[in-house]
Amino acid sequence: MPVSGDSLKYNSINNNGSIGLINMPSARFYDQGTIAFNFYKNEGSHKKSILIAPLDGIEVSLLETDSSFYNTEMLLGQQKSIDEVNLKIRLKEEGDYPAVAVGFNDLKNDGINSGEYIVASYGIDNFDFTLGMGWGNLDGLNSYKNFLSEIDENFLHRPEVFSESDVYKNFFRGETLSIFGGISAVISKNFILKLEYDSSNFDKLIVDEDYSRLNYGINFVGLEFFDIGLSYEYGSSYGFHVSLKKNLFK
Repeated sequence: MPVSGDSLKYNSINNNGSIGLINMPSARFYDQGTIAFNFYKNEGSHKKSILIAPLDGIEVSLLETDSSFYNTEMLLGQQKSIDEVNLKIRLKEEGDYPAVAVGFNDLKNDGINSGEYIVASYGIDNFDFTLGMGWGNLDGLNSYKNFLSEIDENFLHRPEVFSESDVYKNFFRGETLSIFGGISAVISKNFILKLEYDSSNFDKLIVDEDYSRLNYGINFVGLEFFDIGLSYEYGSSYGFHVSLKKNLFK
């Protein structure tokens, strides 16, 4: 029952519409032709997403988030819901060394959720380990100086709202970056336990002041095509998600 590799059964959709842990992404992918629908609900809001794998090593997801999930002062004029397009691309498959991927959250760049990341995943027996670095909305800790500024000092400057004409010039920008990570463990053929360290910018979320960055989850994967998960997030909030996933080519 190895969780390692790009398994349809043992890799689930995270709360932000990408294959990953609970809120954080991983370097895992579904095979070409896979489509997945995910619905997530916590104590104050909900998210809906569609994930498509048009090619091996490519993941595109469409995410709609109820705006009550966010601090209203951070919404930049957005009201009932926030829509975004996310992209993840495989850079390296797992072998002797971890799988590596690069991702872009909110390609429309409305500002509230925009963020980029580089992430690695490696499986050992029934455990899958993930470690990544995030910019933008995934840089909630401001832990390390953005190393890309050694190449060009312009990488130190990240606008609040990206320019639509020069979107690509704003990727991976900001004075700092943050580290995230986690573990998935298959404890039986039908259950997966998850633990993650969440690097998100919590200033944009409605969470308690004494929040925790450790999130916990359990997923039931015993039903064909379905994935059902429960999570405890931010040290104060419970979440529920259900996913329907199917490879249309198999």
